[in-house]
Amino acid sequence: MNKSRLTILICLLLAALTFAAFWRVLGCDFVNFDDDVYVTANRWVRAGLTGASVRWALTAAYESTWQPMVWLSYMLDREIYGLNATGFHLTNLLLHLANVLLLFLILRRMTGSLWKSAFVAALFSVHPLRVESVAWVAERKDVLSTLFWMLSMGAYVLYNEKPGWKRHVPVFLFMALGLMAKPMLVTLPLALLLLDYWPLGRLSKDSTPVRLILEKGPLVCLSAASVVAASTAHVKCGGLGMMEQLPTGVRVANAAYSYVVYLVKTVWPSKLAVFYPHPFDTIPGWQVAGSAVLLICLTVLTLRAARTRPYLAVGWLWYLGTLLPMSGLVQTGMHGRADRFTYIPLIGVFVMLAWGIAECCERRREIGARTLAVPAVAVIIACAIGTWHQTGYWKDGVALFTRAVAVTERNALAEANLGIAYANQKKYRQAIEHSEAAIRIQPDMRAYNNIGVALEGLGRHDEAVSYYEKALQLSPNYAPSHHNLGHALFRQRRYDDAVKHFRQAIVRAPNNADSHYYLALSLVNLGEADEAERHYREVLAIDDRYYRAHYNLGVILAERGEYDEAAREFEAAIRIKPTYARAHHNLGGALDSLDRTDEAMEAYREAIRLKPDLGEAHNNLAIDLYAVGRYDEAWREMELARKHGVTPHPEFVKALAEKVGGR
Repeated sequence: MNKSRLTILICLLLAALTFAAFWRVLGCDFVNFDDDVYVTANRWVRAGLTGASVRWALTAAYESTWQPMVWLSYMLDREIYGLNATGFHLTNLLLHLANVLLLFLILRRMTGSLWKSAFVAALFSVHPLRVESVAWVAERKDVLSTLFWMLSMGAYVLYNEKPGWKRHVPVFLFMALGLMAKPMLVTLPLALLLLDYWPLGRLSKDSTPVRLILEKGPLVCLSAASVVAASTAHVKCGGLGMMEQLPTGVRVANAAYSYVVYLVKTVWPSKLAVFYPHPFDTIPGWQVAGSAVLLICLTVLTLRAARTRPYLAVGWLWYLGTLLPMSGLVQTGMHGRADRFTYIPLIGVFVMLAWGIAECCERRREIGARTLAVPAVAVIIACAIGTWHQTGYWKDGVALFTRAVAVTERNALAEANLGIAYANQKKYRQAIEHSEAAIRIQPDMRAYNNIGVALEGLGRHDEAVSYYEKALQLSPNYAPSHHNLGHALFRQRRYDDAVKHFRQAIVRAPNNADSHYYLALSLVNLGEADEAERHYREVLAIDDRYYRAHYNLGVILAERGEYDEAAREFEAAIRIKPTYARAHHNLGGALDSLDRTDEAMEAYREAIRLKPDLGEAHNNLAIDLYAVGRYDEAWREMELARKHGVTPHPEFVKALAEKVGGR
């Protein structure tokens, strides 16, 4: 078989392997860990690709990061799939597959080695440490930014084959797009310098190190601009708060330890979790010292072997360098480490393994390529099985955080999120149990808030209020607790107090449609219809399928005499929820006011069909039937109105009785 056909066959095998290992993600739901922030509760993503949402994507530093390519990809998914989780997972999987194939093709072109490149791509495809990046919808930034990394690297290989500024432009553009997905591409210039050494072999009299470095100048400028933008966004959004809590020594110790843990997990990927709590200063000194010594020794050994085995130095420095921005030296969250951080860095380790094992076997001539293929295939299959198993934990929030609690220690975030996941499934007692476990580890406003939600679900409303108040004592700006406390007060008809908390919730989370909706309801009860209208309209700007907001806005407009617009709002509510009997009834009222009697009667009949005991609809239909001279039918509807608790106007009863013979 010629090389072209063999390359195509390997690509097909890699695709089949990737889909086989990750197929289960297509049955996974969104999880209650950033998926709401990025997709399900994000007003701009929910709106799809509109002019306003695209402008927001290009300008907003949301979640401490400027990442317009990520937002645009979510919005495109929204246009294609709606808010179906399967579609979003499919996009992640297809992006990962594209990265796998590009890695294989680029390595093959750079090195000329077909099978080693295929082995690296296969490991990259199905290693269990890849699961988090692929199965987590909120980590779209990983697979998307890596796509642009691969495209930039591929363009650089073509540039190397025929240098010229026209071929350098795509390298720059792809890197720029990648930085618009995730700032981790700041290390790409370093990675390209490593490729210059091996396998491209560009270090010569004509290409000195200085010249190669200067050649990367535009890319370095991109990296510098990205670092400044990311730092500004993090400071503005408070994303660097953990830096103040963690002394430099603690961050350095955790970084050194994490580098080694990732290597161990590469060899033996067990006890993987979505979140590993930061160890702070609890890592034993001997483990920190041992990790540092091991990293130094490996660095020295690979650099000493650089002349004879350049792939070792390049692979090792690739791992060290590309992981550096995510190592925790600059702490931006509560995690100690994360599997997703290894998505690109482990390519270097896989290269070291592939070329290193192959060279060892070549020295021992009795070990042929076919013999080597057996353990290589076994390793790939084992990784694929591990990945298939690991993706099962991403089925939903309960499965994901149950696993995290099981394989980590004192994981307050996992316990709290498991409680929230149970509350979302209306399993309130389990929700309380795990929320209390989170509080025992570390007092947490989310856990207190979730206990309040669970208590409300159990009908213990007064107790719920006290837990919302405890959450706000810990974090006065915590929007969910302001919203939930406002809702609890609304149920108690304490509308003035409810309004205060809904306003606080909206200040902190302006895109929460529920907060605007219940604020509007509270304002209506306080007689503030004009302000309520503004908030109903804000609800619909966030989520135009919020049918109750359409209905209530229609009620306000009808009371004001704006019947045309009121009818449009009732019709919008009906389009979204065709079984909404009250909306059909009120639509009939608006149409009556517009002298569209026949249409009004149709609306009343539909309301009655959906809710036969809706007395008001029977009464209003009777009035319309009287107006068009259908007196017997009108009498029957009037009697049904009485039966269902509505007392017709005495004058109407008298007039109708005269028409039907003085009954």
